[in-house]
Amino acid sequence: MAKAIKKQAQAAGSEAAEEKPNVQPAAVGKSVNILAIKEDQVAKWKEIEKQQKDLVKKTPIIEVVTKDNYEAAKKQRTLLLGASTKYENEGKTIKSFLNTLKNNLWQKFTDVAKITRDHYEKQQAAITTYEAAVQAEKERKIKEAQEREERIKKSITDQEEKWRAEIDSMTVETMGKESERIYAEIVSLQDTFEEFEIFFDIATDNTKDRIDVKMAALKKAEMEADQKRKETHVAKIQSIQNQVLNSIMDATFDKIETVNDEILLVLDAENDFEEYQDSFESTKADLKQRWGNKVAELSAAAKKAEEDAKRDKELEELRKEKRYNERLPKLKAIDVVIDENGDGSWQDVIYTKQHILDDPDDVFDETILNIKRQQEAKLTQSGSNLAEASAEEKPQSEPAAENQITIDEVIAKETRTELGRVTTVAELIDILQDYPSNTKIKFGDSEGLAISYEDKAGEAGVIVFEA
Repeated sequence: MAKAIKKQAQAAGSEAAEEKPNVQPAAVGKSVNILAIKEDQVAKWKEIEKQQKDLVKKTPIIEVVTKDNYEAAKKQRTLLLGASTKYENEGKTIKSFLNTLKNNLWQKFTDVAKITRDHYEKQQAAITTYEAAVQAEKERKIKEAQEREERIKKSITDQEEKWRAEIDSMTVETMGKESERIYAEIVSLQDTFEEFEIFFDIATDNTKDRIDVKMAALKKAEMEADQKRKETHVAKIQSIQNQVLNSIMDATFDKIETVNDEILLVLDAENDFEEYQDSFESTKADLKQRWGNKVAELSAAAKKAEEDAKRDKELEELRKEKRYNERLPKLKAIDVVIDENGDGSWQDVIYTKQHILDDPDDVFDETILNIKRQQEAKLTQSGSNLAEASAEEKPQSEPAAENQITIDEVIAKETRTELGRVTTVAELIDILQDYPSNTKIKFGDSEGLAISYEDKAGEAGVIVFEA
């Protein structure tokens, strides 16, 4: 069994001796067939160690700082890796076949390999450090680019939001100045956002649209507010005018002072109707003029009413005096005595002047008749003796007393005065203006008239009076 293993090892050693080394001969020297070395051939191990150490000396660690020495370091790494893996591989080959040499030679092979392995690992560490630095730089640049992109986009968004807030806070008074300032800012910020200028263009277009919409809304609101302001002024002026006109219309002579105070309180109140102030002043002057005319009209009407009442009273007195004078002869004709006060009497029958003036004709005629009856009764009894005459005279006087007229029973009866005949309204007005407004109208025997108007085509109309 041992002989077979040895033969296999020798065969493997022969094949390994025929193989070409993995490194350049100039760098590592002549390859040594490890399988052919015996434990007592120490010089051969020294030669191999020297070859490995020489290779380490010829390949100092390259500090990787540029791409060029990065490539050189990788080549050197490959060279060193080849020098170490050669002996690692040869050691692994004989390990499986040479159990007896395993304990003695494996550590030696490991030590030999470690000579370049440590150097390799140092070289790899330098390469790894460089690659990590390159990757970190790449990631830094990517992150920096992302942050720059986000920063520029955010600055555009922030600027648009700033303009949006400024537009929202615009008023009619500030919109002109504010919009000009925003337009100036847009111009000053153009071409400052590099490859993201397109996003800024979109933001400026949106901002300009918002300015247009806001200004249109503000102008519309201003017009509506101005219209409402004007309508308020006009409505208030109209209200004042209506109030004063109603006061003027309802005014009476006895309330002139009260109405005057009310009108002046309304007209002279402190008001600012702006562009309508001149118009209001004209309206106020017109209203005061109308009130002055109304006062004059009421005063004239009151004066006329007073004069009419005085005249009516005088006419009534004259009519009563005329009636009194007309009745005196009738009273005297039946022996009624008129005293100095104008009172009439016949025996114990008293007929006062006031009753003579005020009694209606039928009452006056009845009084005359009663006195005559008493007088006739007197004459009938004239043949009787004085005692009987006296006895009968008392009861005869009682009916006269019963027929005595008191003031409470007076019903005035006016005499009729012919006023003439009228055919036109002008003639009627000319006559009626001399009589008080409460004078009654009779048409024949009927009180009151139904009046209608007939329009005649091409002719003067006709006013028709009907009972």
